[in-house]
Amino acid sequence: MTKNIDAILSAAKMQVSSESGFIHQDRGALIPLWDNALYAYALMKAHTVEQVQEGRSRLKRVLAFQIHEGSDKGFFPSLLSDFPFSHDRHLQARLYLLFLLFLKEAVGADLKKELEKVLKEMSLAIQNIYDHLPVALQLVIRMSDGSIDANIVRNVLANVAAIQIGDLGALVLAVLHLQPTLLPEIIPLMDFWAPNVGRIRVLQTTVQQHAGVIPTTLFDFALFALNGMEVPKEKLGLEYALIPDLSPVSFVPKQEVQTDGCQSTLGSTYMIATNSSSTPYHLFFRNWSMVVSSSKCTVEHEGGVIRLLPKEGEFVFEKEAAPLFSIYWNHHCGNHNLRGSFLVEGSHANIVRSGESIRVEMMDGGFEVTYTIEACDVLGHVVRGNRPAEVCAKGANRFSSYDWQFFVRPVRAPLPKQVLITIKPFAL
Repeated sequence: MTKNIDAILSAAKMQVSSESGFIHQDRGALIPLWDNALYAYALMKAHTVEQVQEGRSRLKRVLAFQIHEGSDKGFFPSLLSDFPFSHDRHLQARLYLLFLLFLKEAVGADLKKELEKVLKEMSLAIQNIYDHLPVALQLVIRMSDGSIDANIVRNVLANVAAIQIGDLGALVLAVLHLQPTLLPEIIPLMDFWAPNVGRIRVLQTTVQQHAGVIPTTLFDFALFALNGMEVPKEKLGLEYALIPDLSPVSFVPKQEVQTDGCQSTLGSTYMIATNSSSTPYHLFFRNWSMVVSSSKCTVEHEGGVIRLLPKEGEFVFEKEAAPLFSIYWNHHCGNHNLRGSFLVEGSHANIVRSGESIRVEMMDGGFEVTYTIEACDVLGHVVRGNRPAEVCAKGANRFSSYDWQFFVRPVRAPLPKQVLITIKPFAL
């Protein structure tokens, strides 16, 4: 754990501004309070005198941003620039839990008193919004006084697909720290985690990507620990410091999981997840991913075959028509500077016709994809681009591209009645 904490602190230190002394979001002007509070906690876990003292100092600076008047009294801003306003109520529950964890560290008598005062004000403020919090975060708050029994946790987790991943991570963390006797109730969650790719298997929402990397969540870190697995260096983040030392739990995940129309399947080194949204197919490896996107077609899928039915009125041929579908995969393999390669029918090309296949290979696996369209004039292209879930391609990075994009567009009317896409993942 100490070795990983050192790696986390080393990476975090590079994000600290020499001007403000805070961690900035994507090295821009915005300063997230959550990340800076986590940095203070990670410093406290390092257990060297200098780092603990720095952690205390940083915690004190974070606590200074509690709001003391108005409708947001008792809360904290998500960004320091938002002070004295708070726009994220969910964040308050997570901060409340984090500040409780600080009390277990060597913060010193004076800072402990200040923390207790902050927590008292937060508790009063959270009571006013408690009924509007998601059930998982309500449990987090109630766990602080030990008023949760196993049946309540079991009932909430029975509908795990309805819980946002951030709230799920906070709930698991609260169990591990505040009520470890409830650990047997969260063990079944291991069925919803793919240890071979280090990723949750139930996709409630579109999986966001940050500069070509899908962030590892607090829930992922907890499940790594429960599985007794070492977190790969490229997946480490500040939230890992919140995970206590755990003994591995013996558990064999199912090869298939299905919840509320979402289904995931485990291969030897990959995970396939499907649902009925505009991104009907996700392929995850440990350090990269592929996604199929089609917002202008009705989607049906069975196994590795996706059937797209174009919607009438969605395509205008006076101008260049919108793509029937797009397939995105990472230009780089996670944080590794290893680029993938792709071949069209065994040759280097970027134009793909109906019936031709693309083979994509990365460091640990890849996929082959073929599309078939009959009696329609279409053309496929491979270009640099960004999947819809990429959040960093804006502002100063608006011209950056983190993915390859393969898309097929109709050249002229009529539209095809259907498009068949066959995807075959493989391991290397």
